[in-house]
Amino acid sequence: MAPPTALLILTDRGAAVADQGTSYRFEPEPEDVCDAKEDPRWGWVSAGELSFFFRDNPDLRVALAARADAGAAPPASTPRPDRPETRLIRDARDAELVAVDWMRYLGFTDATATPVGADGGIDIIAERGLAQVKMEGSPTSRPVVQQLYGVSVSQARTALFFSLAGYTPQAAAWASQHDIALFQYDLQGTPKPVNPPALRLLEAVDSGEPVTPESAPAEPDDGSQSRGHGRDEDPTPEAPTAMTLERQAEAAGMRTEILRDIAHEVVTEQNAGITYLQKRFFLSRSAARRALEALEQLGLVSPPAKNGRRRVTATSLDHLTSP
Repeated sequence: MAPPTALLILTDRGAAVADQGTSYRFEPEPEDVCDAKEDPRWGWVSAGELSFFFRDNPDLRVALAARADAGAAPPASTPRPDRPETRLIRDARDAELVAVDWMRYLGFTDATATPVGADGGIDIIAERGLAQVKMEGSPTSRPVVQQLYGVSVSQARTALFFSLAGYTPQAAAWASQHDIALFQYDLQGTPKPVNPPALRLLEAVDSGEPVTPESAPAEPDDGSQSRGHGRDEDPTPEAPTAMTLERQAEAAGMRTEILRDIAHEVVTEQNAGITYLQKRFFLSRSAARRALEALEQLGLVSPPAKNGRRRVTATSLDHLTSP
């Protein structure tokens, strides 16, 4: 029978060993490293009675060099005293709990992990934000990020994402366009911002600025009469501008960029169905109805027919970006 395999996790900020079901922090000292310069394959790192050889782990020497460089470099800034401490992540629940600590640090002070089990894709929830945490071997894709965005829109909360393997280029680009903060964390529990929204959020809190995360405005009650809003103020819906888009978004109880995304989808796909918008953007039926009423005011869709269906009356959104 082959002996059990031990695992050494070595990064520029920390190290840990997993052996026979036990995980523990390990900080290699100079005497723990044996390196023979004349033969690059020779040498090892000792962790107690365990030895990890360079010949079996080609990246081990690179990791040691990265640790040396990181130790020699001065810190970019002095972290706040309440910055979460590093801790070893062993499973998905550990990752969620670490993300909770970081969300609280980022200003979502009431962040709480959802119970283990079916969570609808939401792992952490706060009054003004929610997050999903992925501990997978492949980068997170755009559809997964879009799903989180749809849930955040329907609940009027800010969206954050934490992923161990990072994100595909398509996911990162889409998230940046829709102001979703993307973080990539390591097994020592430290997240790194990977897009501008995340970087802005972290830089603000590290600099000591007051953190007041933005959230989408709450949707009005189902009985609200958003349809009539804006008709007296804007008697020419056939030529809407960015300003009228903002007013209609406010009337629909959603952010301007969200209504713009819905308008783009409706016009591109030539589909103004309530059910279609519910599935595509994870909206409630009342929210989808209000969005279509706003698009009617903008001259993009027709009023509902007797059967409740609408026609798309526009072929582009060029006029929505008019000054």
